[in-house]
Amino acid sequence: MSLIFNYKTEKFDGEQRKLPKIPIKIMNNDNYYEFAALVDSGSDAIYIPYEISKLLGLKSLGKKEDVETIGQRITLYPSKIDALVIHKGNRRYRFNYLPVLFPKSKKYDCPDLILGRVFFELFDITFKQNANKIILKRSNKK
Repeated sequence: MSLIFNYKTEKFDGEQRKLPKIPIKIMNNDNYYEFAALVDSGSDAIYIPYEISKLLGLKSLGKKEDVETIGQRITLYPSKIDALVIHKGNRRYRFNYLPVLFPKSKKYDCPDLILGRVFFELFDITFKQNANKIILKRSNKK
């Protein structure tokens, strides 16, 4: 069974843009938080923005990593979240202890929570750009 989400419309530089963002819940330290996350096939990791990392109480679990982005080289730190939940209607998927990267400074911040390749290992993902839809089908791999 697949989960189908419409792209989210956002204003960017004065223009309306449709982006492949999906609603998610993250559980950390016994608290659930809801976010819209950008599904990004060009990202290797799940990226948590600075302010959200503070809200979640993320702690560094290893050495810093220098990561190449479109515009610059940034420093991020590895951590884990207790759970990530995706649901639509009566279908619900929960993934425990997923690895994430986060900045310890606003200097290296990005505005979006990003679901990168780690997330792509959990689902077969289809982007329907002209229909402004994203389709997630649970992967048989994990």
